[in-house]
Amino acid sequence: MKRIGFIIIIAILAILNVYQYLISMEQLDRKDIDGKFSSTINKIATDISTESSIAVLEDLVELNTLSKYTSYAVTDGGFIVDYPSILLTEYRNLVNFNKALSNQPQLVQSLRELSKDPNNKLISEKVISLLKENL
Repeated sequence: MKRIGFIIIIAILAILNVYQYLISMEQLDRKDIDGKFSSTINKIATDISTESSIAVLEDLVELNTLSKYTSYAVTDGGFIVDYPSILLTEYRNLVNFNKALSNQPQLVQSLRELSKDPNNKLISEKVISLLKENL
């Protein structure tokens, strides 16, 4: 009887160890995604400064996809999930209507600021308004 109890305790400890490992791996994945999210915002700023609209659209699609898996989506009421899709839509409209970015330096600077703090609602709203100014 003592042997069965010992085996059950060992099994429970093994299960808890595996569970803890899976949780820690998920947290590492979130940090990787958060880093990729921030670097993608910075990459968008670089692509805008080089006037590569196709690369900007590709990066915006990537940003929109990453936004659903980043840990930023959990904070601030999920706002982070909204602005990447808005940026994608607004920039796609600019490309479709063949409009140029009249405020490119301000937009690039704001995107670089946003890449340092992707959860900053004021900066993200500024970026959106800068894009909308061009329509």
